[in-house]
Parts: sequence; structure tokens; C-alpha cells
Amino acid sequence: MLVDCFQQIFSKIPDAEKLLTLEICINSLKRLPEDETVTEACDMGVKYSVPDVSNVQYIAADFVSQCHHIPNLASTNGENESKMLCIVKELECLGLASSHHRHYNILQENDQLLRTSIHLLQNLEEIGHQGQNVFSNIDKVTRQAEVNTDHPVFGLKRDLIRLIGNLVYQNTANQDLVRELDGIPLILNKTTIDANNPFISQWSIFAAHNLTEGNEKNISYIAALKMEGIANNQALLDELGISAEVQGDKVFVKKQRTE
Repeated sequence: MLVDCFQQIFSKIPDAEKLLTLEICINSLKRLPEDETVTEACDMGVKYSVPDVSNVQYIAADFVSQCHHIPNLASTNGENESKMLCIVKELECLGLASSHHRHYNILQENDQLLRTSIHLLQNLEEIGHQGQNVFSNIDKVTRQAEVNTDHPVFGLKRDLIRLIGNLVYQNTANQDLVRELDGIPLILNKTTIDANNPFISQWSIFAAHNLTEGNEKNISYIAALKMEGIANNQALLDELGISAEVQGDKVFVKKQRTE
């Protein structure tokens, strides 16, 4: 009954109340320990107040249907900002929920959520390269003053990559889907500093690790990329357990041996 109530009411309440509801969900998810700890605690009768799985599924569906509005922020001045904030908060909620695979593993079965996240990230990257706008990278310390931490898109690309990284975790079908949608180069190219998206390089490395873990096709795909920049990014390759060298116009990659 409470689940049905949430889904019926959420779409009808004002944006301010939606934001409050999403903040409550986010705070609950932040307090949720690691999956293993929760399992042990539940065995001992300890209960945690967390969003119901069906409610998280509803938030995912709403994000998929509404996130096409996000690119409009490149050309608007505060219009519909509260609505945009709701969409961004939905993404943050999904990023947190998807990290708890034992509780919200059903999110990994939502291929539309993964497709939408990749397409949105691709779209934002394209817009960011079309002149200076809110989706452009800020990769120089001298431009720190340009960062607006209160803007709805602050941290948006980072949260998209976090969600993608969680959705592909130990899931071959999702790993393959990212490759098929040309999402791997997109993620590898985000392993640089961007003041608009704190820690995006770390989340990109995390996502790249999850994309290649147990997936030889994705490892081979990286090996075939004609991108010397990837081969020269030794920190990234070390994180992935990969060695690479450039021969001609190709990057040859192989798994490093572990002692």
C-alpha cells in the first residue's frame, strides 16, 4: 500500500516536495552499510529504513522518461531549475542504490536505464564541445572561479559514470551493451580532471575496471582503439591491470600478470 502511495503521489506533488522526498531517499541510502554488513545485520534482526525496491524502480523509470530535459540547461538561464534538480537528484539516488547490488540488483536488469545513461552522457559531451557552456570541462586550476557548485549540473557527468559503472558490475550483458553503444571510449576519455565533476577520473577508472573485469571482448576492444592517449595514461592502465604499447597507429593491450 505504501509503495503504491509513493508512486501515485510522487508525480503529482510540487517539485519542492519531490526534492525533499528524494533527499530523504538519498540520506537513507548513504546510511546503508555495505551489502555484506547489511546481510549480517539482518541475520541478527537489525533493520534499516531504506527505499523500497519498487520505489527505486519507479525513480529509475521517471529518470529515463525525464532526463531528456537535461541538455536544455546549456541554453537556459534558471528556467525550470527545480524540475532539473529533481532529475539530477533522481540520478544521485540511483547511483547510490545501484551500488548495493544485493538489495537493488534489479536495476541491472533495466537495460533502458543503462542505454539512457550512456546516450545522455554522449549528448552532454557533444554539447560541452560546442563552445563554452555548463557542460564543458574545466580542467585548469586557473578556471576554478568558473565553477558553480549550486548549479543543477554540478557533478552530473560523474554521477552518470558512477551509475554506469555500477550497472555493469559483474554483468556481462551490460558490459557488452556499453561496448556496443560506443560507451567505452566515452568513459576512458573522462579519466581527466574536471572541476565541474569532482572525482570523475576516479569514477571513470572504477567504471573501466568493471567494464573489463572478466570480459575479454572489452579488453580486446580497448586493444584495438587507435588512441595513444589511453596507452600513455599509465595510471589508468595500472588500475585496470593492463599493459599497453603503441605500434604504428594501434594500441596493443594485454592483461598484466599478477604474482
